[in-house]
Amino acid sequence: MTDIGFEKDSDYSKTSLTGRVNVLKVEAFKNVYESLMEHVIMHGIDIDVDKAKLLLKLFINHAAITDLLKVSFCTSLTLLELCITSFFQIQY
Repeated sequence: MTDIGFEKDSDYSKTSLTGRVNVLKVEAFKNVYESLMEHVIMHGIDIDVDKAKLLLKLFINHAAITDLLKVSFCTSLTLLELCITSFFQIQY
């Protein structure tokens, strides 16, 4: 993600001013990626293989940006599957 100005080692905490600015930048880029993905879905992904590949690239970039924030909830389909699997394995 260095090509768009995000470094993994940067401060993304919400306790410092720099971290909050970085979090806001990440959130803004996430919104842009989500809008682009929605546009691709709404305009011909079902008939064009190139658009499907573009959607996959956008999703991968969105997941990489989300990982910068080190969120604890499920952020991608793979993590969602892991969360669901681990949820149903919990013994009560």
